[in-house]
Amino acid sequence: MPADDVVIKTVPAVRVAELTGTAESYGPHHIGPVIGPLYERLFPLLEGAGVRPAGPGIARYEEAPEGGGAVTVHAGVAVTGPVGPVGDTGVEVVELPAFEAATIVHRARWTTSCRPPRPWPAGWRRTATAPPGTPARSPWSARRTRAGG
Repeated sequence: MPADDVVIKTVPAVRVAELTGTAESYGPHHIGPVIGPLYERLFPLLEGAGVRPAGPGIARYEEAPEGGGAVTVHAGVAVTGPVGPVGDTGVEVVELPAFEAATIVHRARWTTSCRPPRPWPAGWRRTATAPPGTPARSPWSARRTRAGG
């Protein structure tokens, strides 16, 4: 049995409250210092505005308008509130459309499941399904299964 399988799933539309920032590249050494502080700011801002999370955190990444390899990082969480700005907090509620996604089922010990090989799914996605420039979306949740440990 292979360690990783690709499964095509339909991801439902979701309403997300988010903050955005810009990273120099898709490299984790550039994304991490941007997304961490965005999430650290997001939850207190939502609490202060009386908006409660209604699901998992969802991060999205897309090529930044300025180009040069820069990446717009969206740090969000599912909510049920109306679309639009959340007061004067800088948080924006947006509706992310449903889409078909290539997801990875990683069968290995839990300790190796936290960091699956990112280049493999990105390359598969580019060659198999998604047109160039299609933004990526990552739910920030993990589910432990008994398959493989």
